[in-house]
Amino acid sequence: MTDDPGTAEAEAEAEQQRAVRRQQAEWAQLQTEGLTDWELIGTAASNPAARNPMEMNRRLKVATERLTAELVAFSKSSDAAAGKLARLTRVIISLTVALVVLTVALVVLTVRGTPASPAPTPSRTARSVTPSRAPATAPASHSGKAARRR
Repeated sequence: MTDDPGTAEAEAEAEQQRAVRRQQAEWAQLQTEGLTDWELIGTAASNPAARNPMEMNRRLKVATERLTAELVAFSKSSDAAAGKLARLTRVIISLTVALVVLTVALVVLTVRGTPASPAPTPSRTARSVTPSRAPATAPASHSGKAARRR
């Protein structure tokens, strides 16, 4: 330090200004600590000169970092879902191809299995079935009752 009184006076004044700024910053922090973001923005809107621009900037930075982190997480989740959807689409396509192949095979087997000649008439293939006549006897349980009554 020099012995110049002007320099000492300037340094004292600068120190006093720094102390006043620290005090103002502490007061602003205490005043805005309990406020929500909406309340902080609302009080700034009522006053054309923003009351606490540093606090608003800090909160904006924190909100931006949170939003960025959420967007990154959403992007990763979206990529994972897109991969699953692509795999499931490939499975559905392969199952559809298999179903078409099996349907074509069934049609080919059905066409090959039918004879080219006209269908046989019922008189040629139907056999004459006559019911066999069995002697009419009463069942054993009924015969016992009939015998007792006689």
